[in-house]
Amino acid sequence: MKLLAYKYFVTIAGQLSFSRASEELNISQSALSRQIRLLEEDLGVQLFHRIGRRIELTQVGHILVAQCRTLLKDADQLVIRAKAISEGRDGILKIGATPQTLESVLASFLLDFRRKAPGIDIELIEDGSNRLEEHVADGDLDIAIGSLSPGSKLECTPLFPLGALAVAPDGSSIVGAKAIDVQELALERILLLRPTFKTRQIFDGICQVANMRPKVLVESYSPQCLLALVRARLGIAIVPSTVILGDLRNNAVPVSYDGRLLSFDMSVIRDPRRHMSSAAQQFVDELSQATQINFPGKSFGFQVAN
Repeated sequence: MKLLAYKYFVTIAGQLSFSRASEELNISQSALSRQIRLLEEDLGVQLFHRIGRRIELTQVGHILVAQCRTLLKDADQLVIRAKAISEGRDGILKIGATPQTLESVLASFLLDFRRKAPGIDIELIEDGSNRLEEHVADGDLDIAIGSLSPGSKLECTPLFPLGALAVAPDGSSIVGAKAIDVQELALERILLLRPTFKTRQIFDGICQVANMRPKVLVESYSPQCLLALVRARLGIAIVPSTVILGDLRNNAVPVSYDGRLLSFDMSVIRDPRRHMSSAAQQFVDELSQATQINFPGKSFGFQVAN
């Protein structure tokens, strides 16, 4: 209501006439006069000198009319921006992903998305899958790209499968195979990621089921470190299919057990308790379309589980 009163005040100040202002505003002159009196009482100042049938702005009125014009302009801009945000043309979108997903999926996708939606400000958070879920649940992220833990109250939309790859040195007997069963790795020196990585957790679980204890040479937080050790012929690395393999692409083989490839779904993770903005929905829709066409490790034959 105050904004409306400010609009009345600015209009009268521009016309210096209650009658002309009432015509412009399509309100009766008596109602307009009453609104201005209420505004003056609310502000505790007199805005107009009433000199017979003429009116003039008081000194305070001159000062405040400029500020009221700014307030009204800001209010108009607020409405314009709110409309743009609701239509997905403006806003801030906070997205979380693992380093490998940022590198192999989002880097190229965001280049195209930002061209289509230049008004959306993207903020990226890098972390592991488990921590990303916490960020979403805490409201620090709008969405995350990761693997949803069993029993989570968050929601997910599957995007693409992420599989476990065994990357071997040149000349290894497994190079060129369609897949390698975990039991065939029992005698090999294995280079593993740290247990916080989802791929490592899946690999450890299958090794336990197969009653196989791998010969672990090293554990690392860096997939690229493991690949460097492969090049040095120090062992076979188990890495996610989102890792950029470079010159070792032809040395990578999907890991399987009992005839099934080891993989899990990478999904968009969100909190159903929170409103999903138009910008976030647009992002999810376009990323889903893009990953249906292509995703890291597609040529290895991994499939979405859901």
